[in-house]
Amino acid sequence: MNSLNITKKVGTRISMAAPILAASVAMTTGMANTAQAFDLVPQQEGEVALDNLNCLTGSCLELDPIVQSVVSEQDDSTGTYSRLFVDKYDTANDYGSFGFSAKDVGTADTVGDYWFRPVAFDQNGNAIEGGELEVGTFKFVFAEIIESLTVSWFDTERSGTNYSGTVILSDGSTASFEDKVPKGPDSNTYEKTFFNVESITLDLGQRSKNPKKTGDGVNFQVSAEPVPEPSVMLGVAAVTMMGGFARRKQRKANA
Repeated sequence: MNSLNITKKVGTRISMAAPILAASVAMTTGMANTAQAFDLVPQQEGEVALDNLNCLTGSCLELDPIVQSVVSEQDDSTGTYSRLFVDKYDTANDYGSFGFSAKDVGTADTVGDYWFRPVAFDQNGNAIEGGELEVGTFKFVFAEIIESLTVSWFDTERSGTNYSGTVILSDGSTASFEDKVPKGPDSNTYEKTFFNVESITLDLGQRSKNPKKTGDGVNFQVSAEPVPEPSVMLGVAAVTMMGGFARRKQRKANA
């Protein structure tokens, strides 16, 4: 075989591989953009918009559109509906009838991360324990199936924190799940990942039955990874087919 033929065959391999490689990179990038995990906690402090309660402050934080709705449900521990906030350690926040101090006397880590912070209210609309009772039940419904949903609970010192939800099975049917978050030492963090999630309800913390004692508050974080769009998966399949076709053509040329 002369050098000219070698050059031609190498050139053929490169010319065929280049568009496949480019398409592969494009599809992989698209897939990464579509299925990349991201934090659902807004990176700023404030009250979170709920579907069934008006904002106390008149202006609430909106979550990522992947969250179709967030509803505050009646909490078994308080018998009332809690509100939801985003809070960060070591900053003071004034919400009118209550606020969080700079030292965040309630449930708060000392790292400076942003956390969802429930605030329990009594029947008269007053924040219980001055806003330092992080108790509430919230249902998150997603606009698309979440391939991987990770929830982190902070400071679960009692066994009154539960979760439940709905997932999509491989055959397209739905299934329910529920369990308790195990209690741990002071300022512990418990994390769990769920797959193919349609909705999840978080029952957080527990009010003390003794009015002279404080309750057990729980903050939480949520990160999500949506299921790749069908168009992306079809694109990946097309790239795979193109690669196979190129290899077959190359083998015939070498024969």
